[in-house]
Amino acid sequence: MGYELRRMIRDGAPPEWSPLMRLVASEIADDAGDPVAHPLKDGELPWSAIPVEGEFRHGRWRDGLTERCGMSARAVSRVLADLAAAGYEMRQPITGRDGKPVMDKRGRLVFAAKGHALRFVVPPLVPREQPQSSPEPASFDGQSSPDLATNEPQRSPEPASITPQRSPLPAAKVAEFGDPISPVSPQSLSPHKNQSPQPPLLAAVAGVEAHPVAVSGEGRTDSAESRQCGYAQCRIRTPVPAGRGMHEGCERFAALKAQAARPPVPFAVPA
Repeated sequence: MGYELRRMIRDGAPPEWSPLMRLVASEIADDAGDPVAHPLKDGELPWSAIPVEGEFRHGRWRDGLTERCGMSARAVSRVLADLAAAGYEMRQPITGRDGKPVMDKRGRLVFAAKGHALRFVVPPLVPREQPQSSPEPASFDGQSSPDLATNEPQRSPEPASITPQRSPLPAAKVAEFGDPISPVSPQSLSPHKNQSPQPPLLAAVAGVEAHPVAVSGEGRTDSAESRQCGYAQCRIRTPVPAGRGMHEGCERFAALKAQAARPPVPFAVPA
């Protein structure tokens, strides 16, 4: 019977009960299930006289709730009060001669007094309701649920193969056989190169003539349109004035250059 009462506490304890509440109630129910130590009368609830603290009785030691639960007497008293607040009172109040519970001056029930030890009862406890589960698993989008009896792993459908798309290469324009070749020369691919003629100063630094200079006495004309300076290193773009072969500045440079090319006159040392 002790096992049945203990199982009743285990299966009927509400979810809000703490583990200590379940432990104390199970120990009281286990002790109340001894039919020899606690015989029951008709209509009487299972009861237990287990002490809160262990004691010697009739020359033998008897464990109490503190020893069985591993708690102090104050903690056991607090747990019993919590069970009463949850609606499951296991302490049996003392009754008077009229059969009514004895109350103290504050109107509280009296459970123990001098010459009257604390006694416990085990009220019936209805088993907890089992959660309702649907007989068949819910299916979504009208699809049939997979067979739960089979343990085969469910595989996802194979992803569609994706072929990388490449942009078409620009077609090279090749002249067909017999096509005339364009007389226009292709443009330079270097955008940084300047196609315009170099200025005179840049041409002088690079060592390139800005315009062809005719050699003295060669290819010269006396017309106003083609008058050019006879100095080979002339950098002046204006035509030479009429009646002159060089610019005024070019004549001075040519004279200085000719003077510098003459051999030095030996200096005669007087005897």
